[in-house]
Amino acid sequence: MKSPELPGHLTSLTIKYLRSVNYFLRKETQMSPKFMFSCKKIKNLFLNDDRGIIKKLNKKLNKLEEDLNEIFWLDKIVSNYTKSLKFKNPEDMLFCLNNLIEKNSKNINNINALLLKGMIHYSLYSYNDALDDFNRTLSISPNNVSAIICRGIVYKALKQYDKSLIDLDKSLEIASDSAVALTYRGATYKILRKYNETFSDINKSLEIKPDATFVLIYRGETYRMLKKYDEALLDLNRSLELEPDNDKALSIRGATYNNLKKYDDALSDFNESLRIDPNDTFALNFRGETYRMLKKYDKAILDFNRSLELEPNNILTLYFRGETYRMSNKYYEALLDFNRLLVLEPNNKEALSSRGETYRMLKKYDEALLDLNRSLELEPNDTFTLYVRGITYGMLNKYDEALLDHNRSLELEPNDTFALYVRGITYGMLNKYDEALLDFNRLLELEPNNKEALNSRGEAYRMLKKYDEALLDLNRSLELEPNDTFVLYARGIIYKTLKKYDKALLDFNRSLKTRPDDIRLLKDREEIYQVMRSNLDDIWEENEMDDIIEKVERINSIEGDETSTSNRVNILAEDQDIMTNKKLKEFDEVRNSLVDCANDDYGNCEECQKPNTGVKWCRSCNAKRLQSEFYKWTSENADIDNFIQQIQLKANSHKEVIEWIPFYRFKDVSYVKKGGFGTIFRSRWTDGYIRQWDNKNNEWIRYSEIDVALKSLDNSAQNVMEFLQVVGNQLKFRDKWVIAIYGITKNPETNDYMMVMQYANIGSIRKLLNMKFKELDWKEKLDILRSVAYGLALIHKEGLMHKDFHSGNFVGTSLFGNFKHEYYITDFGLCRPIGFHNSKIYGVLPYVAPEVLRGGNYTQASDIYSFGITMTEVLTSYPPYYNIPHKERLAVYICQGLRPKISRSEVPQLLLDMVNRCLDAEPQKRPSAKKLYRILQKYNIDRKDLESEFSKQINTIENSKEFPIYDPTKPMATHSKAIYTSRKLDYKYLSKPVNMMLEASNAINDELEAKYSSK
Repeated sequence: MKSPELPGHLTSLTIKYLRSVNYFLRKETQMSPKFMFSCKKIKNLFLNDDRGIIKKLNKKLNKLEEDLNEIFWLDKIVSNYTKSLKFKNPEDMLFCLNNLIEKNSKNINNINALLLKGMIHYSLYSYNDALDDFNRTLSISPNNVSAIICRGIVYKALKQYDKSLIDLDKSLEIASDSAVALTYRGATYKILRKYNETFSDINKSLEIKPDATFVLIYRGETYRMLKKYDEALLDLNRSLELEPDNDKALSIRGATYNNLKKYDDALSDFNESLRIDPNDTFALNFRGETYRMLKKYDKAILDFNRSLELEPNNILTLYFRGETYRMSNKYYEALLDFNRLLVLEPNNKEALSSRGETYRMLKKYDEALLDLNRSLELEPNDTFTLYVRGITYGMLNKYDEALLDHNRSLELEPNDTFALYVRGITYGMLNKYDEALLDFNRLLELEPNNKEALNSRGEAYRMLKKYDEALLDLNRSLELEPNDTFVLYARGIIYKTLKKYDKALLDFNRSLKTRPDDIRLLKDREEIYQVMRSNLDDIWEENEMDDIIEKVERINSIEGDETSTSNRVNILAEDQDIMTNKKLKEFDEVRNSLVDCANDDYGNCEECQKPNTGVKWCRSCNAKRLQSEFYKWTSENADIDNFIQQIQLKANSHKEVIEWIPFYRFKDVSYVKKGGFGTIFRSRWTDGYIRQWDNKNNEWIRYSEIDVALKSLDNSAQNVMEFLQVVGNQLKFRDKWVIAIYGITKNPETNDYMMVMQYANIGSIRKLLNMKFKELDWKEKLDILRSVAYGLALIHKEGLMHKDFHSGNFVGTSLFGNFKHEYYITDFGLCRPIGFHNSKIYGVLPYVAPEVLRGGNYTQASDIYSFGITMTEVLTSYPPYYNIPHKERLAVYICQGLRPKISRSEVPQLLLDMVNRCLDAEPQKRPSAKKLYRILQKYNIDRKDLESEFSKQINTIENSKEFPIYDPTKPMATHSKAIYTSRKLDYKYLSKPVNMMLEASNAINDELEAKYSSK
């Protein structure tokens, strides 16, 4: 122990000598016995000479038992003695006591000195030392009531509750009116959840000492734990009348206010308590918890961190901080706290439940169930844990198990609105809509304005085809939140079903204002457009209708500009003479709805009050914020820095922002594949992309940790401008059926720059066809082709050519737990503007158009040829020419009219005709990507119409005996020289491309397969 700061009334000379002596005593193993004796003698001499401190200390010690009966709180007694005796801290007082006890001074009350020493050890959390002190006291005076009580208090702190009760019972046998013993026995019973015994003891204690603040505080805390908040406040208020600056009473009253959701009152008490005692971990914990409830997570974490500095293994603090991390979507940080807590206390059911919920949010359902099952073994009737486990079972599609948990939860708490909601959802997943309605009805009786319940009941009514009731609920929901895009979409679907296309379009377009690239919305709106076109008389009118729709879409795409309503209407009116007045009149209602939609906006910026340019995005304000952070990062390349900065300054929404991302912000980097021009890795970005600015906390809100793809281009460190051109081309289509880019990074091992892109968890379309073709129905096949066609149409609309179009460059991602798939175009390494010519030819041979193979210029029509090849792949599952070598001879055959093998018995004739048009030897005869998309969209609608030609063709081929049955177990014998990565192609003297009949092409394919399979 360090030399103490002795009481102020000791002379400075005494202090100097004692410090010197202490120094030598610490080195006593190096000193001679004679010298050691001299040092101790000097030390004792100075203590004996100061009669004042001994006299004052002895006076306090003689009152110790009386003080214990008045104050109750051991650490409070220690604090009072430290101040009154003018010690700087309890350790200094302990130092002096040790010396006096060691001397066995006749001038000191040794029994009470041992008692005080034990109390000091207790206040310093040295419980075993305290236990030694009290045992030593009792060895001298076996029936010393104060020592017995204090030892019982220490046993309680050591969680040895049986021993604690033995001591406290014994003390009450000796002194039945000991309020202290009654209070601490009640406290021990409370821990053991014997609340009747608790209140019996505490109430008896207060009969003896009605104004004992410690007991009032303790009873108030017990009431709080039992959720009897009014009774708790009565006791705590009374204790603060007696002692206004009692930090314990303030902190516990603050916790009570927190329970009552009176957060301002709670914070006021916690702040005052921490002013008195800045190191009060209870106050720090519950102030942090109050901040958490107010969603001020950063402030909460600061309090919890400070508390854990003081008490690193505080169970409650670890739990609170873990919960705060969980609620702020920092799941891995939450797991660290819950794991640490469960090492300290393996059977903490709250921590098990919360860790289970954290695993669920990370989609680690097996780990979640292990924790939740363990928690329910400890507390079978915990409704929260039952609720979470039920949701987890639901995520695993185990709806029967989910229902068991939700039913049990609702038996325990029949009016639990969360449980009613999730059980209703579970019934919906089982198509038990009548049962779902019962739950939603009950929930809405309890909470009439519960939006989620209104939405879900509306959906249940829709599935039961009770459209009027569904609309009532959705309308009510939109009264509560007018711009809820998901509810607008759901209502639009009902209007579409009822063929109220004007209202459906209004809802879809309003929803698209905040979700402009939502694929489902775009597809459903396009279906309405197709119905509108189908009502027109001829192709001329259809083309003119396309012009009207394009103008409508221009209105919908306007984001945050200053175009007035009248100007927006004029966009539609520019070419009103292109159709007859009759036709325009037929669509007047639709036009008016669309114009109304154009008036919708993103609201105003909270800061500058100007219109937002995107969802919760103000270009002006956020550009300034981003610019102010330019100094914080650099790629160490001026061109890349400038490129990123200019994009950030022009961003109209969060989707248009890219960042420089240091490589250390990625974890779990793993190799995926090597392409023709670069390498792809999978990784996890620990930050996630920017979503919006948080004005309250003055920071960016991010999406949280996400999986990403890291794509490097070979030699990008030496070809920076070419790398940036690829990035720039892809950025033009972010989130529009073209894979998203989040930023740029640098591989520290190769120094190559890398694009940080959206990760497609399905992988390439080629991979999907290899693994899941048998599971793909016609809808899914059409979805793939429509998505790719639409993405290609967008590229062509920008005046670009992709130039490397093949199934390896289309990727898929699953949404809503694999319920829905979306498909995107990627790899813009060869993408160039129309008119760009290069004598060198690069690509994957089977996908390259014949006119390009023989040295002609690449055009957008060449992309269409590649799309046609991809169609054959999606429709048959087989890669083009997979069973023959990809050498010059194949290029010769392609120019002579050879095309991938495809059978009339496996593909509807309408799709076969589309393939043939795409693969026409004359580029000018190939359809546009836009036309392809619209035809495919029409086929998707016709697919559901049993009377349509397309539906009839599907039915015919599927019922044909010649329809091939796909066998995923049958290996596909791919030729070793079949190459599906981009490479340089250089073939001379190829003939002028011509067409070939399907049957002739198939026959040549069979001959080539037989030829090369025999080798």
